[in-house]
Amino acid sequence: MRKMLICTVALAVLTGAMLLPFGIPECISDKAVHFTVFLILGALMISYGGRRGALLALLCALIIECVQPLTGRTFENTDMIANATGVMTAWICRKRCLQK
Repeated sequence: MRKMLICTVALAVLTGAMLLPFGIPECISDKAVHFTVFLILGALMISYGGRRGALLALLCALIIECVQPLTGRTFENTDMIANATGVMTAWICRKRCLQK
């Protein structure tokens, strides 16, 4: 049951990241949104698959940015960096929590 829940939430986050039908308000940095979404996705994937989950989340960050031109959106290196930073922050937080 836990695996199904994590996979469902991860799929929902990925789908929302790719197909968001409206823009982000100008008062909110889209890089902060990318970071936050992938922090959550990374935490979920890492809790399920450890290092493999982190690598899968990083791969998702790359694939989402590469597929965006097919959906009418644009590819941005800075979005990919924000995505990866979110995943890596989740990994660092997990490592620190396990050390305590």
